[in-house]
Amino acid sequence: MTDEKAAGPEAMAEQLQGLGSQPQLPPKVAEEKETVDGTHKLFDYADIIRGHIRQDVEVAENLLVTFQTLNGKEDLWLRKRTGDFTGESVDFVASWYRNAELAVGLVSVTLGGNPIPLPDVLYEGESPQDESVEQRMSIMLSRVPNVLLNKLQLHFSWFLERIAQEFSGGALKNG
Repeated sequence: MTDEKAAGPEAMAEQLQGLGSQPQLPPKVAEEKETVDGTHKLFDYADIIRGHIRQDVEVAENLLVTFQTLNGKEDLWLRKRTGDFTGESVDFVASWYRNAELAVGLVSVTLGGNPIPLPDVLYEGESPQDESVEQRMSIMLSRVPNVLLNKLQLHFSWFLERIAQEFSGGALKNG
């Protein structure tokens, strides 16, 4: 067993801390991010009341997705589920978290003008049902090429960053 797999919850939490930090982007990717960031109306303030902020994002030519932020219950559910993985590597848990977060945050996908059906994320009260998220993740992981899945995750992280920047400094910048 490797040290990485043997790490306890404290060590795993310490290693996962840096996942949210943004590394320096290669110039081509930084240019794409700047273009994407500059072409979006951030959100409708009524979204805040509904509990999710949504945004349509053109990820590639003829590929339009709608992302939404997670609410607090969804975020806590994801964090709790990461604690279910004992004996797994930190990399596996981090990958599972990114895929599950994308599965909950992906509202719709349209390819070449054709909607791609995704099963709904079902809820028990206000928390996602494990089975419905796992089903959605399974479809994403088995039917989406990894290179495109990585691009979806990248654009989702940029979407979340745009929303976080909108709320920085104590005032809403879009209103």
